[in-house]
Amino acid sequence: MKKSFERTLIICPHADDELFTFGLIYSLENCFKEIDLLLIGSDKLRQKETSISSKINKLNFITLPKDIKFIDSLYHIDFVSLKKYFLTILFDYDLILSPLIEGGHQDHDTVTAALLKCKETKNFNSKILLYSTYRSMSIFPNLFRCGIPKGLFIDHRYFFSFTLKGFSRFIKTILVAYKSQYFSWLLLLPSLFIAYILRDLNFMIVADNLSLEYILRMIPKRPLYQTYRGLKKSSWLEYIQY
Repeated sequence: MKKSFERTLIICPHADDELFTFGLIYSLENCFKEIDLLLIGSDKLRQKETSISSKINKLNFITLPKDIKFIDSLYHIDFVSLKKYFLTILFDYDLILSPLIEGGHQDHDTVTAALLKCKETKNFNSKILLYSTYRSMSIFPNLFRCGIPKGLFIDHRYFFSFTLKGFSRFIKTILVAYKSQYFSWLLLLPSLFIAYILRDLNFMIVADNLSLEYILRMIPKRPLYQTYRGLKKSSWLEYIQY
């Protein structure tokens, strides 16, 4: 019997992040009546690409109000504003998909930190599933991997089947909608393929009863954003402790 969701929200810090949710969206075990895709980034070209992606996958594309803008890689600076905005929309959904806090990109982590802060301060009944994008490798922190390591969140996993339809829509969306990101996805492809073979893409993390503090302990000691974007983990943490 399929699990049915009436209204689903996919939170995408950047254009093309929704691709990491396709395993769930096109799974056999779940049914989604209506899906909204919220893009936080305000770049016009990337918004146009996400609009195309939404049409391909029958998602309702929504953007932030015109008076709210976040600068790429600096979402954490406006952490309070992000929380305030989320509190105006989160009660409308029975399922929310957001990136896992994993030290890959600071904007991914910031968005979900704001979401979990809202959950701690306001009581809403939405189910929250966190999707993995990429993180540093424990042994080689300068390298990255996709999927969630075997030892993390073992008791908080929501499993699903990654279908051929999900894979084909993934490829089609990249080829048709995200032409500006061909090189980035080419770099990610080997790690994604390995994660697919290892079945690390067949689940998300159930965050309904997980605290932000608990999830923060799962971030690698040296996040990728510290290595490649010059943002220290300690500096990022200072902004999200509001």
